[in-house]
Amino acid sequence: MFDLAERIKVARQIKDITQQEFSDLLGVCRSTVANYELGRRSPSVEEIVKISEVLDVDVDFLLGVESKKRKGQGVIYVLKNPSFPDYVKIGYADNIETRLQQLNNSECTPFAFRVYATYEVDSRLSDLKIHSIIDKLNPNLRSIDNCNGKKRVREFYAMSAEDAYSLLEAIAEIHNRTDRLKKWELSEKELVAEETAKEISLEKRDRSTNFSFADYNIPIGGILVYIDDPNVICTVADDRRIEYRGETMYITPFVKMISGKEYITRGPGYLADHFTFNGDLLRHYFEKKSK
Repeated sequence: MFDLAERIKVARQIKDITQQEFSDLLGVCRSTVANYELGRRSPSVEEIVKISEVLDVDVDFLLGVESKKRKGQGVIYVLKNPSFPDYVKIGYADNIETRLQQLNNSECTPFAFRVYATYEVDSRLSDLKIHSIIDKLNPNLRSIDNCNGKKRVREFYAMSAEDAYSLLEAIAEIHNRTDRLKKWELSEKELVAEETAKEISLEKRDRSTNFSFADYNIPIGGILVYIDDPNVICTVADDRRIEYRGETMYITPFVKMISGKEYITRGPGYLADHFTFNGDLLRHYFEKKSK
């Protein structure tokens, strides 16, 4: 059975940081870390909490407190957040719902974290082992930055949720425990958040290059038909506006009105996927222009 000193050392080694890097993250001298790991000095309660945050392990693990839950109820999780579409968060939680509440209590991100997949495990160190595997396969995937001269290593990885799931799936298959693997379905609210985030991202991109029908060889007077309801027909009024039922309006308010989706912030994107010109989806005209 590991004691506190040994658990600190093992967790640091699996996180693959040196004593100096660990001490920098804690804001203490390297000798203090060395004394922690040798058992010559015991950290205070406040210091244990800080150590758990830096090493991404539970305080219970450091203190050797056994979970009252049956084996297999702790999970390795893959989390997504529309605020960081190019990253996933991979970590461990005794209770995934509690972990989500902790993460989503913060007001620092516009969208909430949601679970993409979980894999039930027996050990709290399992996530650190997975971190080590990923880091060795590609050390450039991990989110690492420097703040005030101190290195910060995070649980975020520049990879798709599908790739992260494939990694868990491979581990589950190796151990013949695919029954412990679960891919979660998004709720309706989460799906809306995903779409909203995409719209915001695309709108930001479009602002740098103002949309114009002329850029896609769609002439003024061109007739556009709504594929979800062919009775909705509008015409191109000028380079940036359309005419519908005698009223000239910009694209975004128009598509909000006919779709009933108030979260849409990028009208041209919705128009491209839901309207046709000369029987061809507008998206095809946009794609031809981008080639």
